[in-house]
Amino acid sequence: MIVPVTLATQSLDSASTYVSFGDEPIEAVRLLKPFEEGGFGLEELMIDFNRKLTPYGQVTEIVDRLLDEEVIPSSKVKLIPMVPARGAGGLRKTAILHSIIEANYAAYGQLNDSVVSEVIHPVCGSVRDLVRVEANFNIIKNYVLESTLTPVDMGDISLIPALEDLKSLIDAAKIVSEYVHSRRTMLATESEVLRVYLGRDVPSVKVGMAASTIAVRLALSDLAETSEKLSVAVHPILESGSLPLKGNLNYESVNSFMETYGGASTVTIQSSMVYDSSQRKTADLVRCLKDSLQGRRPPCLSGERSEVLEVISVFSAAYVEAISKIYGLLESLAGLIPDRRESLHNEKVKVNAEELSLPTCDKGRKGKGGHPPVHSFTLPPPVKYVALMYSLGVPPEIVGVGRALNMLSQTGLLDRVFELYYPSIEVDVSSAWRYLCLEAAGKVFPESFISDVKEDVKYIREFLDPKDDFSVSHRALAMMISEYVALKVIPEKQLRSSEVKEFVRNSTLEEAVRQIILQAGCIRGALG
Repeated sequence: MIVPVTLATQSLDSASTYVSFGDEPIEAVRLLKPFEEGGFGLEELMIDFNRKLTPYGQVTEIVDRLLDEEVIPSSKVKLIPMVPARGAGGLRKTAILHSIIEANYAAYGQLNDSVVSEVIHPVCGSVRDLVRVEANFNIIKNYVLESTLTPVDMGDISLIPALEDLKSLIDAAKIVSEYVHSRRTMLATESEVLRVYLGRDVPSVKVGMAASTIAVRLALSDLAETSEKLSVAVHPILESGSLPLKGNLNYESVNSFMETYGGASTVTIQSSMVYDSSQRKTADLVRCLKDSLQGRRPPCLSGERSEVLEVISVFSAAYVEAISKIYGLLESLAGLIPDRRESLHNEKVKVNAEELSLPTCDKGRKGKGGHPPVHSFTLPPPVKYVALMYSLGVPPEIVGVGRALNMLSQTGLLDRVFELYYPSIEVDVSSAWRYLCLEAAGKVFPESFISDVKEDVKYIREFLDPKDDFSVSHRALAMMISEYVALKVIPEKQLRSSEVKEFVRNSTLEEAVRQIILQAGCIRGALG
């Protein structure tokens, strides 16, 4: 099996471009067309029904457009829908499946094959439930195809388990082993090849850049070991974005990215990489990934498991301790961030304190790392959260990192972080450091949070020594945004001046601030 290297996503993170559902089939053509024909040469396209209220018929619309433009069958591209998980209505899943069947039927005459053979499905609850979903999908598919005027014999649809929270990433090997075993016992099917989707967006928002990066590296290490034990070719798909919080996948940092995430077979190419960077840079990035991503040695962390979990706990605790002080403020400001796709779910990220309590063998050390807050809270959706933090002068990548590094230096684990667990931490922090503006942040955030960030900055300077090569233009925009937000967050009853009240209520001004937020996103290469 030839495993594609690049998976295009019609994601929500572009600062420069808004894309409607009606535009997405045209966008798909451009993403999947070869370089030589003016496209980006990507090999697969994810159609997201999970984070967007994408119309059921979108799979068929995109396939029809690809057929009309002769992208199919001249290129062996594939479409991979991502369907909703637990809590989504079963009727919606069934409607999506019917669209997949219709699209495959339309393409079968020219391909003699399916254009959709895999579906990404989040792992929620029992792994056996996931296998039941796969079984039910194929029962419905077979029934529909047998009922057509011209029956065709299409292969079964396979599921790609999506691991989208910290616990799932840490338990990746266990989940995959159970999934392979359950498919064998429930479907009488041997899994020779299995693709697994490793999420970054949500874990990074919940526990911070450092903890989520180390968790992904642990998952890559464990999956490589599990692949050998099961004699199953396991191919991880890594959810990646151009900002450090999402992996720092961009033209400038691609070599560091590939070294950090050895063992990944496929990476996502998000909208910011397509619209907020030059086509030449994106094309060069894609070529580099196709030439050099696969075949790299994965991290070897399995033997250090208890220590890895300890390090993750320290980083996540320091991050959550700070973010728990501003979650209400961030939620109240989320409406300032413009939507870049149509009909988004805009589902909040739930930070559950119990999820962050990781088992470690050395209980004595764990106490020194601090504990997550006793309460749970919610944050805005990933793109809105990241955009807000950057726009107000605090890149989320630096939150908690300095204090955690200081704690780890006291427990003798600091060198292990630099050498084994997160070798690229200096590169990633430096990439975000350019957009730090404490002056802007101080106008909006409470002193308790600013105190934590200043401590992070102090220790980041001590342990990582980033260059103060700050983006002057981004800092100027952050100052403008923070001046407006500082007034907006004051309760109206406390605004004594009628002139100030009118200033804050002015919808034209608020729209201007939204445009400034988008300009800042263009400078850093992504909205969030």
